Amino acid sequence: MSNILIKYMEDRFHKNKKHKVNFLKKTGPVITISREAGCPAEEIAEKIIKLILQHNKEEWTWISKEILEKSSAELNLDPKKIKYIFKAEKKSAFDEILSAFSNKYYKSDKKIRKTITKVIYDYAVEGKIIIIGRGGVAIAKDIEDSFHVRLQAPLEWKANIISKQQNVSIDDAKNYVINVDKERKILIESFGGQKFENLLFDATFNCAKMTTDEIAEITFDLLKMRKLCKIS
Repeated sequence: MSNILIKYMEDRFHKNKKHKVNFLKKTGPVITISREAGCPAEEIAEKIIKLILQHNKEEWTWISKEILEKSSAELNLDPKKIKYIFKAEKKSAFDEILSAFSNKYYKSDKKIRKTITKVIYDYAVEGKIIIIGRGGVAIAKDIEDSFHVRLQAPLEWKANIISKQQNVSIDDAKNYVINVDKERKILIESFGGQKFENLLFDATFNCAKMTTDEIAEITFDLLKMRKLCKIS
C-alpha cells in the first residue's frame, strides 16, 4: 500500500512540475496601464503602439471594455449583469441567494471573478497587447514578459478634466474622481489578493506634469531596455 501511495505522489509531483514549466513559457509580452480618473490611458496606449509599429512592424493592440464583453459572452450574461464587479462591488449573501432562486442564468460572484480573471490572463499570455484598467496589473503581474504602468495626477487636475468631459461642476467632478479612484484600487486588491501599492508598477507617471507623447516615448524606451519589444 505504501509503495502505491509513493508512486501516486511521485506521478502527481512530476505532472504538476511539467504543468508549471509549460505555464511559465507563456510570457506575453503584455503591458498593463492602471490609471486614475481623468488620466488619458487610451491615448497613451495608442501612441505606444504606434511607436512599436514604427520601429519593428509588430502589430499590437489595446483593450479595456472588450474584457467586459468577452467575459459576459463566456458567462452567457448581459454585460450589465457583471459590470458591478469592475466597480469593486459585491453582492450581499441575501442577494446571492435571491438571484440563485429567481434566475436560471444565475452566476455567483466567484464564478464571474474567475471568468474575468481567465479572460484577462488569456489576453495577457497571448501577448502583444496593452490592457487598460480592469485590474489587469493584479492578474498579469507575475507574467515574465510584462510591464506595468501607473498614471496618476493631483485631484484638482483630474477634477478639471472630468468637469469638462462630463459637463459637471468641479465639486461633483471631485466626488466622482475620489469614488472612481477608490473603486479602482479596491478592484486591483480584490483580484491580486494584496494591498494596493505603487510597488506593483514598473513606472509611474504624473499626467499633470508630462505630456502623453513624453509618457509614451519613455515607456517605449523602457520596453526596449527590458527587451519586451524588438527593434528591427
